[in-house]
Amino acid sequence: PSLLPSITSLEQRSYPLSEAASPSSLSYRLSNAPSHFLSASHPDTGELIGFVCGTLCSAFTAESMSVHEPGGAVLAVHSVCVDERSRRKGVATKMIREYLRRCVGEAGEVRLLAKANLLKLYTNAGFTIDGLSPIVHGPSPWFSLSLPLLPRYEVHNSFGSGLLTGNPACVVMDAPNPLPASAMQEYAAEFGLSETCYVSHAPDATDHAYDIRYFTPTTEIALCGHATLAAARAVVEREGGGTVTFRTGVEGRLLRCDVDGGGRVGMDFPEKRAEEVEREGVRDVAVAVGVEGDFEAYATRDGGGYFNIMLVVGREEFGRLRVNMEGLREAESYSHGVIVTCEAGEEDDYDFKSRYFAPKIGIPEDPVTGSAHCTLAPFWGGRLGRPDVVGWQDSE
Repeated sequence: PSLLPSITSLEQRSYPLSEAASPSSLSYRLSNAPSHFLSASHPDTGELIGFVCGTLCSAFTAESMSVHEPGGAVLAVHSVCVDERSRRKGVATKMIREYLRRCVGEAGEVRLLAKANLLKLYTNAGFTIDGLSPIVHGPSPWFSLSLPLLPRYEVHNSFGSGLLTGNPACVVMDAPNPLPASAMQEYAAEFGLSETCYVSHAPDATDHAYDIRYFTPTTEIALCGHATLAAARAVVEREGGGTVTFRTGVEGRLLRCDVDGGGRVGMDFPEKRAEEVEREGVRDVAVAVGVEGDFEAYATRDGGGYFNIMLVVGREEFGRLRVNMEGLREAESYSHGVIVTCEAGEEDDYDFKSRYFAPKIGIPEDPVTGSAHCTLAPFWGGRLGRPDVVGWQDSE
């Protein structure tokens, strides 16, 4: 409330009088929707230099925008104001992004009106132009814009046996369907984890309960083991039950996860056997990961090319790896990732160890990779003659 005089002054300087919100309207928004009011101050003087305000409503209409409806499905942004002395310095963009970040989980979508000269500002922030708005404020035409709002998300750690072990994945539950793939990718880049998965109910399906899609910071991928396990744990913690079925987005593959009473998640991973290939054909990869001695080369295929390359080396060679990440990113013999693996020693309580690198898809080194073990498990099981094998991913 103490900011009301400054906010009112900035509102009236930012819009024509016929379009600016009245002091009473601004006071109402501050009092009834304070969590949807964001202000920015000058770092030196503390002076107000900008603000964003909005209210929740059940539908985006002139009538519904005049009141705040807690629990409304739409977050209507009323004002984005920046003091004239602070314009064209990125203040508006930073405020909008911070505002959207703080409003995660508050509503299904964000809606606002803008004039033609500000459309680029909002589209750069992820909004879509829906067309001319039937809502009128003053004589000039306004455009209606919308942005699906990310639901609340959770981070779960898979394959972990203690502090600072395993691999974290971001799980976005009840992802708006359809949330644009471009928005999914932008959020995954923002989270910065090796994988972010988006989970949504599939109420009309007969063979699965949820749809799931996986994104690294740079691209969508077909399968992520640790993110699937994380998603299953998130679903069971929230909704109960012991079995969760997913359908993946890229391949339409069905996955089943079973959760026991202690919260441990088991998953039947698909088998992806690798074929032996000529070493010279993947020499660029061997050089990039620092393999100097002898090695065996295997690959899984994606169409006509190599998807994952797997190099089998000795234990000493494995311990001497020095990865040139830029060289690995530029290597042309594969499209997705590189596995380096060796047999474990007699003193180890596991059968083999591995490392996995995927700089082409935004993952320099993955802490633990379930999908890589779709290849590693059948390979080492066959080589060692065992129906069950245990792997250790020796990532840095």
